[in-house]
Amino acid sequence: MTVESINFNDPGLIIEIKYQHMLEKKNYSNGQKVYELTGDKLTYFLKTGKIKASGPYINGKMKGEWLFYRETGQLCVVGNFKNNIKTVRRSVMIKMAVLNFRNSLKTTN
Repeated sequence: MTVESINFNDPGLIIEIKYQHMLEKKNYSNGQKVYELTGDKLTYFLKTGKIKASGPYINGKMKGEWLFYRETGQLCVVGNFKNNIKTVRRSVMIKMAVLNFRNSLKTTN
């Protein structure tokens, strides 16, 4: 999955990120599957086999609530999609950036 565009709305607190799917690629070079589509649920995997993201995929579009994970398996973002556009409140993005920074300090000490 790649980010196609980012639209920062007016002072408004909403960040929209439009995703373009890469469903053509079935496996990583190590043989690990890139994604799995089961019914209306799409799950993307990392090369390690851990889940990268998962959520509803209906009529060829990401919809509803999606969960995004770090390589450690920790949940990092919950996004809501409508027509492949993810909407996240800026306050959530800022909180995640602060948490990421704090975690990076912990691992370097």
